Amino acid sequence: MLVLACSGGDSDSSVDGGGGADAAARVDAGGPTADAQDGLPSTCTGDCATMNLTATFGATTRTFDRAFFGLTSPQQSESGAWEVYIENGAGANDQCPTMKSPTPDYLLLLAGMPLATVDPGPITATANLIDFEGALLTDSIREEATSNTITWAAYDPCLACAEGTEDDRPDRMVAIDIESTFASGSISGHSYATHCDSLDDL
Repeated sequence: MLVLACSGGDSDSSVDGGGGADAAARVDAGGPTADAQDGLPSTCTGDCATMNLTATFGATTRTFDRAFFGLTSPQQSESGAWEVYIENGAGANDQCPTMKSPTPDYLLLLAGMPLATVDPGPITATANLIDFEGALLTDSIREEATSNTITWAAYDPCLACAEGTEDDRPDRMVAIDIESTFASGSISGHSYATHCDSLDDL
């Protein structure tokens, strides 16, 4: 789900989920505690809570400033299950995106990610770069990743908040490590996303 007017259709690409050495090292550095339900850290501090995501396309390099996530309900998702949606962006606006938000410089959209489990295995998601600035993509404004590796680093989306069985909390977050390859470049690093109601599709 993209709240900007320029949204286009997404197609599926394969994403590998699960634990990795980089994620484990970041957890140790940030000092989060493990969540008993899914085995992932449910808090995220230090490096874990810092955006460190870089796009490299030819000789051009750009970094992402912030990330926001929303939840898609089984009634609205193509999979028929709860999914996580993440917008990684850069630009003047540091608030939850809405239809009236300023146009960002560029976005990395991750859609269709299933909720994390102890052993998620390969998962299906889409990764699309939208370059409003025109610095990364020279032939089009949008490009889909040809391959992705995504690893959960920390995870507290508060599904109960979305279901209405728990009061909403300002500390809801998800953190992931990303390796995305595109026809004309790559995006890699760490993303820390806080929750936005405007990105929920319930």
